[in-house]
Amino acid sequence: MKKWYLILIFSFLAKITFAQNSKIDSLKALLKDKKSLQSNIIYSVYNNLGYEYSFTNTDSALVYVQKAYDISVSVNKENWKIQPTISMGFLYYQKGFTYKAIEYNYKALQLAEKFKDTTQIEYCYRTLAEIYHDLKDYPKAIANAEKGLILSKKLNSLHEQIACVTVLGNANFEQKKYPQALIFYKSALDLAIKQNQEIPLAVCYQNMGIVLGKTHKNIEAINYLNKSESIFLKNKDYFDLAALYADKSDFYLNINDFNNSTKYAKLTEKYALMAQSMDVLSKSYFTDREYTFNAS
Repeated sequence: MKKWYLILIFSFLAKITFAQNSKIDSLKALLKDKKSLQSNIIYSVYNNLGYEYSFTNTDSALVYVQKAYDISVSVNKENWKIQPTISMGFLYYQKGFTYKAIEYNYKALQLAEKFKDTTQIEYCYRTLAEIYHDLKDYPKAIANAEKGLILSKKLNSLHEQIACVTVLGNANFEQKKYPQALIFYKSALDLAIKQNQEIPLAVCYQNMGIVLGKTHKNIEAINYLNKSESIFLKNKDYFDLAALYADKSDFYLNINDFNNSTKYAKLTEKYALMAQSMDVLSKSYFTDREYTFNAS
């Protein structure tokens, strides 16, 4: 099961570091003559620096979005508080401060509702759905995802529709409600085909493969997992490849194919190291241990 927000954070990190540094340098250059700049320009630069740093240095990102927030206070522009507040929620989520992330998302939601900013309201609902899912509070995850889905349809945003439907699928999957999860994952896949962007499509293929494996439709499952693998390999998306190989290792372990299980556990380790993902690497370690136990 793939968490949708990870796509936003990790999908292209290995390929964008140089470009990110170049953008950061360009943005900082704008601030050299800060006294001659209007407040809205400085505010925008700080927000953009926060975004660019979010890929490489969360602490620096927080510094800049806080500066953007401070400007909104100094010029008494309450609607300017929305974007940096949302950013702080996202960044604290990245850092693992889950309850602080919830706090900032609710603050952002209140502001967005006050100014009738539908795009940001939807984003807050979807993010809260993701966070509550991580906390295993599935009723709240589902409630927020459903609210986000209604708004994403009004906004005609395929990306956000896929995200909300995926959360609904994930919440059902984690509760072992596999038929319901399959319905949501199939809906997300149909939307991803319509959207025609490779990485979201690969994620939807992956989710389909995982849930079909749980319902013992093994041939269909491996076909979807292989489609996902092909796209991640093409895009050199090492983080998502590592997570996919962990899922393939689990799949083969569950059908007692220990040779393929350990093969994909080793590939998980390889690509997790390349992506510097300790979370996926730990999954590879425990899969290796489980394989050894079952094979002995």
